[in-house]
Amino acid sequence: MTIKTSFVNAQIIDNSKGYALEDNRSFFNPDFIRYRGIKTISGRFIHYKLGDKLRETDFYRIYTFNEKGLLIKREERNHITSGQATVVDLFQYDENNRMIKHNHFDHFSAYAYTYTYDEKGRILSKEFRQNYHRGTMNSENYELTEEHIVSFEKFRYEDYENQQHQFVYNQNGETPYKDVITYFDEHKRIVSVEEKLRRVSSLKTTSYFYNEDGFIDSINVSSRSDQHRDLAYSYTYDEKKNLKGRKNYVNGKLTTSYEIVYKQETNLINDVLIQDLQTNFIRILELRNYSYFEQE
Repeated sequence: MTIKTSFVNAQIIDNSKGYALEDNRSFFNPDFIRYRGIKTISGRFIHYKLGDKLRETDFYRIYTFNEKGLLIKREERNHITSGQATVVDLFQYDENNRMIKHNHFDHFSAYAYTYTYDEKGRILSKEFRQNYHRGTMNSENYELTEEHIVSFEKFRYEDYENQQHQFVYNQNGETPYKDVITYFDEHKRIVSVEEKLRRVSSLKTTSYFYNEDGFIDSINVSSRSDQHRDLAYSYTYDEKKNLKGRKNYVNGKLTTSYEIVYKQETNLINDVLIQDLQTNFIRILELRNYSYFEQE
């Protein structure tokens, strides 16, 4: 398969929104996936405790994409208290490649988010449905009905110079219950997001910082609420501008560290190392199995 030079040096991970390595979000670069013709990326977990030996497991993760390079399914087999369970996330998109539905299934519950958009691509509504259960289900055919609706939000926007004001309404609300103000820099990058609940004294602020190449360097999340923990995320990149690592902090203390190992010749992911700093337990996800759409 012949690969364009520009995409040999492109990045498979898109961290432009700070979503990289999060479980319920797609962080793959769809242009990279599409040009490489990648259909699935999969691999198994290896567990390691400092001072112990590497241990093979039956746990795995599979990412599945459509021919546009968009993630349509994430499946993972992992450990729960009572044994093992499979977690499945399904993603649907509109003709403009915007996510319109996210279905999630696990051993305990099923939930779904459904979105609509305006002509500018801004979210107009978000519906959340959930149903608790115990045991297995056919995730491909399971449908949550109206009786499972937990919340429905509507959104309105006002745009100003270098900022956007989002008004958030409940389904039947005539006045907003929350305000979200997003601030941008001269490059139209998000620099901070303020979320304010109107009925209580609550302010959550998410701040974004960028390196000299324009990639996210760190994200800080703080709140006035006594029940909220201050969160921070820092990111590092290699000489090819691939995301190399991520560190999670809670109240200033490092809790989780991620390291990504790439195959140098192709920029494809080989391994993801996930270390819990509280227990020194390390999971190694060997994402070395790639399948491809047939080339015309």
